[in-house]
Amino acid sequence: MQRRDFFRQPIPASISAQCYVPTANRSDESAIPIVDISYGGLGLLGIHPDFELDSGQLLRGCRVELGSLGIIHCDLLIGSQSAVTLKNGIATVRTSCKFQHLTSNAKNLLQRFIFLLEQQSLNSK
Repeated sequence: MQRRDFFRQPIPASISAQCYVPTANRSDESAIPIVDISYGGLGLLGIHPDFELDSGQLLRGCRVELGSLGIIHCDLLIGSQSAVTLKNGIATVRTSCKFQHLTSNAKNLLQRFIFLLEQQSLNSK
């Protein structure tokens, strides 16, 4: 059972969902794969050489690309981190993030994206 406000929906490999986080000098950004998403936030996967993701840190000016549906611009608050081992045996880190300052348009897009994921999950069973 999940202990959170919103149910996390895994993102299948067939859907490209990335989070782009500006680097410290804000002249570039790093792409981070999104592994799951909910109405409250998302899960990022990997260790990033451009910056560290520390609990309590606010990532400003992020761009969340939700496949072909569109882009959400938001800030993300870093929550917990946990070690995970991928199916191929590679050890990495999963970082939970909470959405901050979502516009009503962003909330609508997020709702449509999660609905699409739920439909795909039901159709694949």
